[in-house]
Amino acid sequence: MNFVLRFISRLLSAMSMRVLAVLHPLLIVVPLLTMIFIGMCFITPACSIRGYLSIYELQWHCLAWKVSQNSLPEICFGVLWLIIYLCWAYQHVKAPKFSADDDVFDTITTLLNGLTIEQSLVVYRVSHNKKEIDDNHWSSDEAEVDDGDLRITNDEIDKTVTLYICATMWHETRIEMMQMLKSITKLDKEHSLMLIERRRSDDIKYRLEAHIFFDDVWEDQMECGRAPNGFFQTFFHLLLELTQQSAENDRVLVNTAYGGRLVVRLPAGTLLFVHLKDKQLVRHKKRWSQVMYLYYLLGHRIMDSHMSVEDRQLEADNTYILAIDGDSKFEPSAVMKLLRLMNAKNEIGCACGRIHPIGEGIMIWYQKFEYAISHWFQKAAEHVFGCVLCAPGCFSLFRASALMDDNVMHKYTKTA
Repeated sequence: MNFVLRFISRLLSAMSMRVLAVLHPLLIVVPLLTMIFIGMCFITPACSIRGYLSIYELQWHCLAWKVSQNSLPEICFGVLWLIIYLCWAYQHVKAPKFSADDDVFDTITTLLNGLTIEQSLVVYRVSHNKKEIDDNHWSSDEAEVDDGDLRITNDEIDKTVTLYICATMWHETRIEMMQMLKSITKLDKEHSLMLIERRRSDDIKYRLEAHIFFDDVWEDQMECGRAPNGFFQTFFHLLLELTQQSAENDRVLVNTAYGGRLVVRLPAGTLLFVHLKDKQLVRHKKRWSQVMYLYYLLGHRIMDSHMSVEDRQLEADNTYILAIDGDSKFEPSAVMKLLRLMNAKNEIGCACGRIHPIGEGIMIWYQKFEYAISHWFQKAAEHVFGCVLCAPGCFSLFRASALMDDNVMHKYTKTA
């Protein structure tokens, strides 16, 4: 039973149901044991149990129990005891740290114990978290030593990562554009507060840059020739509205080989690059936009730089790409959760967040069912089995060094 409950806890934790993962076994242990006892005592024939126990000179006898008015206080006391137990279990499990009880947990073994199932699960959870922290600590210390050579490292530089937000757009509505731009501006403000206040010492220091790849944004006009269409005009006015800038403020608009590029500085200082793709000059659709920013940000900025091989590898390990859609809506806390996970475990190449369809209608009903199956349960199962086979491009964080591995980016450019 202990092994089954541990497996259930790991499975629920993989689906981001961390409090429920340990609370679920804690809640079902007492009712389950009670049901087993009642089944053995009142449902299973007493003669068979007596015959089995008589071999060991033991006796089994159950008194008949009937509900009456005199047993009402006992029932009320049992219900009250169960409610108190549920409240205590929830308060105990949801606590993120066990620093005050470290000495107690260190003296308890993590072996399976069927007599104290709930205590065994809590000890297993604490010891597993400590093991991950210790492994990350030793791996980071060993990474500074390279074949016995003396290496001089700069902690501030090594701990500062680069985060690129890469969004792909096509013909989104005004509401979809607004919620995506608001999400980027929220992250821009959060990044600015992190740089100014240094609120917590464990905050990840990162450089932020946003890129939007706008597909099919050019059209032929009688007077101007090739010019941005109405979708870009809507996007541009929304951008001015959210950034509280006037049309005369300084910004950069340049012609490029694929169409054009608009560079705007967001209110908190982050640079926003809007790449206007012309389908007459370059391949359109989402996949080729992803190929563009992979080769531009990783191939051009990192591989074609004048840094040494070691510095390029370090830069690739500390560079992340957040892939989102043009209608994605997210909070800065969701991005930081993925960033902390990727920064803590160097062996992870990609992490995808849980996606919730918003809106109403029959299509949204279908999306909620599809996302619950393919994005929640399927990917949680793949994570437990070893590796997520497909990370959605609407909200996933990729490590640059994983994408720059042998034949990964080049393979993505091939058609089926």
